[in-house]
This record gives sequence, C-alpha cells and structure tokens, in this order.
Amino acid sequence: MAFRNDISVDWSVSPRIVTVASPSTLIVIQDLHDTLRTLEAEPTALDNPSIVDSSGKESLGGGLSVGLTATLQNARLAFEARGGPGFELCRVSGGNLVAVDTAGDTMASIKPTAYVTVSTQASASATISAPTAEVIQAANAAMWDDVDAVESGITLRGALRLLLSFAAGNTVGLPVTTSFKAVGGTKTRIMGMVDGDGNRTVTSLDAT
Repeated sequence: MAFRNDISVDWSVSPRIVTVASPSTLIVIQDLHDTLRTLEAEPTALDNPSIVDSSGKESLGGGLSVGLTATLQNARLAFEARGGPGFELCRVSGGNLVAVDTAGDTMASIKPTAYVTVSTQASASATISAPTAEVIQAANAAMWDDVDAVESGITLRGALRLLLSFAAGNTVGLPVTTSFKAVGGTKTRIMGMVDGDGNRTVTSLDAT
C-alpha cells in the first residue's frame, strides 16, 4: 500500500475534489486508490459515501494482468494550480481513471486548474506486464544507492560496509585512538577516539 501525503479531499462540495498538491506532477492509479481508501476511513470522512471503487489486476497468464481502473464516485481529480505563465504537464498513469456523478452517469474525471495540462491513460483493456530484469536491477540499484536511505548522506550499501567493518574488520590503536578497517584491511572505515572512561567518539566515517 502506498499512501500519498500530497493528496487531499474536499468533502464539502459535490462532486468532491481530490487534489494532488504542487509540485507533484504524477499520480499512479494504485497510489490514488490506496490513499483515497485511507482518507475515507478517517473519522472526519466517515459520514461521507465511498469516494473510489477500483477493479482489475486479474491474471491473464504469461506474466500479464488486467490493468487497474479506478472509478471516482461523485469526485474529480485536480492537480493544484500553477503560477504560470507556462503550462505544466501532469500525468495520471498506471491504469485508467473514470468518474461518475451521484446518479451513476459518467462525467469528466479531471477538474481543470490554472496553468495545468493533464495527460490521462484511457484503455478498455489495459494490461500490466511483469517487470523486466533491467527494471528490477535498476530499482535495486536505486534502493542500495539512495543517499538518504539510512541517515543523511549514507546509503544502504555504505551502512552495511560500516557495520561489516565494525563487526569483522581489523582494529588499530585500541584503546585511545581507534580505527576500524574494511574487510581486507585496505581502507579505514571508522576512525575514533576513546577517553579514559571508555567513551568512544567517532571522528570520521568512510562508507565508499
């Protein structure tokens, strides 16, 4: 489940307005569905009728499945207005988006806003294919090399290097000036100092 903090609902109007806040320019149908389901379960919205119904994802075999279609119930999607003077392209992807009014009749799913152009997907037989090895590899690389994955400026890959150095690397200079070497001894990963009370202060880290 992917909840989007930049999505809000105005429950007081009809049709309801689902707003994607600026500067976001993309909403994925699955994220929209998950977020609206969460928002409609909040205490302030419990008296309101459901805002979204979704269908799809049935397997077609061969790594393909039916695409997701989200139907907004008496609601329209809006990307927050921009300041101009140029128009900004915003996109709805990952499936189909439709909307119906209180009578169940189809209506425009997008509410126009200033200086925004919206591109939507529309297909009666949208499909989702299994990700390729290249896509999976790229996603894994992005996860391991996200600069702020663990702490500011430290990737997940770098954090594991530091942990491995602390747990399995050789140490030099105990107990006053301490350095922890990378496995193999080729690089100092952690440098610190230990005072007379046994308190260690780390002076430098190298996770590269």
